[in-house]
Amino acid sequence: MEEILWPSSFGDSVSEENKSKEIISTQAKALRKLTDGLVEATFSKVVFKEAKKNNAFEGAGKLLSGMVTSYVEVVEQELENKRDANVFFHTETYKFEIYNDQYRFRVFILKYNILYPIRLEIDEDIAKELKIGYYQEIDSNNDLTELLKRIFASKKLNTIISYIMIRAK
Repeated sequence: MEEILWPSSFGDSVSEENKSKEIISTQAKALRKLTDGLVEATFSKVVFKEAKKNNAFEGAGKLLSGMVTSYVEVVEQELENKRDANVFFHTETYKFEIYNDQYRFRVFILKYNILYPIRLEIDEDIAKELKIGYYQEIDSNNDLTELLKRIFASKKLNTIISYIMIRAK
């Protein structure tokens, strides 16, 4: 008889569902209401676009691209049209910014993964004020909530919000 090597349970490796994106999105939506629409927040994925090409290098790029051969893996029929589950473990970068018609301020960047730990990269002045490192590793939804409370109560962030509220009137 062959021995089964699989674990008896698959749910034991994940201790807590990562709800960081939902937690932060809720806070972004709340700021508008708290400031009567004078200051808003956005929480979104960081996206880059291609910069304008330098024409001097464009010809060389075309020449090189014609020399490159690409290959696609041949998969079994039952695996066709299936997505690679490794996408769940790809780290995505999100930004949390406050803004109004004239100003914007990036409060932090979130390095998100479906499993904790995740990482916040906090505005340097806010991190100094809170006497914490610029990079903060977060291990749970509760840890994230507690850190956000401290960030949102920081003097720098509240000063910026107050200042841009006055300028919006």
